[in-house]
Amino acid sequence: MFITALCACARLGFVRSFRRLLLAILAAFVALFLFLASCGDDAADRPAKATTPALPFPPTAFEPATSRGGGPTPEGRVVRIGGRPEGVAIDPATGTLAVALGADGTELGLFDAQSLQLRSKVRLPAGARHVSFGAGRFLVPMEDADQLAQVAPSGGEAELTDVGDGPHDATAADGQLFVGDEFGGTVSVLRDGKLRTTMPVDVQPGGIVDVGDGKVAIISVRAYTVELLDTQTLRTSGSQNAGYGPSHAVATTDGRVLVADTRGGAVLVYETRPRLKFIQRLATGGSPYGLAIDQRRNRLWVTDSGADRVLEVDTAGELREVAEYPTVRQPNSVAVDERSGAAVVVGQAGGELQRIGD
Repeated sequence: MFITALCACARLGFVRSFRRLLLAILAAFVALFLFLASCGDDAADRPAKATTPALPFPPTAFEPATSRGGGPTPEGRVVRIGGRPEGVAIDPATGTLAVALGADGTELGLFDAQSLQLRSKVRLPAGARHVSFGAGRFLVPMEDADQLAQVAPSGGEAELTDVGDGPHDATAADGQLFVGDEFGGTVSVLRDGKLRTTMPVDVQPGGIVDVGDGKVAIISVRAYTVELLDTQTLRTSGSQNAGYGPSHAVATTDGRVLVADTRGGAVLVYETRPRLKFIQRLATGGSPYGLAIDQRRNRLWVTDSGADRVLEVDTAGELREVAEYPTVRQPNSVAVDERSGAAVVVGQAGGELQRIGD
């Protein structure tokens, strides 16, 4: 229709007038654009441009930053345990601290959380990177064995259960265990030590935590999302963005999910009741990685593995950083002794445990 009209204009001898009209309209639009762009051009009137990390393509999970070393003397008390330990959890009832030990992580060391003295060791069939505590036992996913180990605080032989591909993290909720199978893109659900079912979730579930109210939050470290799984129906709700490269998560007693955006240098906060909703971003800088929550004192501990530091954050209301402490090298993991409020940091590079506070 446009071409037909143009031909008609040509036949009537109006081509030149038509061109002049088009050029005038175009010039008006350019002038308007330049005018709007120049408004408030004074640098003092413009907010500073936010810097964001470059995202890889295709998307990949973000590993902990490598320690630069050479920092100040670590805060508190430090005990050398050897190897390259990673993953830590504390039983609040007995004060037993569990750490994946050795260069290959095929032992779980059980320590006194107060004295940091070794009590016993439990042999594992494969290495472990993460340790959590739930349902009265230490939960130890073993990626290379595709198994979950459950270890009693008193020690003894580990109870093993086959799960999905590359189990990375685990949590207990409503009489069941939920294991994030990072390389399978699934969550394995266990009851009474047996695999009940396996549910598909977003790509590479790397962090998983009970948020209460019949929900488990799942952090997908390659899809960069957080989603909720109903513990009874085993259905997931719609997922939401979780920053530029999330890794781990913890939850508060009021149902908030706190996510370490490791690539984005922040802790993200989401409500889960009555639905999943983003509510805050606390910029930490660096590379936040390990998280531990102290429910009794409303405190969150956040390790920065590249800068050898740990942050103490107030979680009563909006998150607010209250202190920073130098740590042992490569602090990938942290736990809280809720009896005293002390934090225990694991230094992977030097094979050390560090206790901050008493």
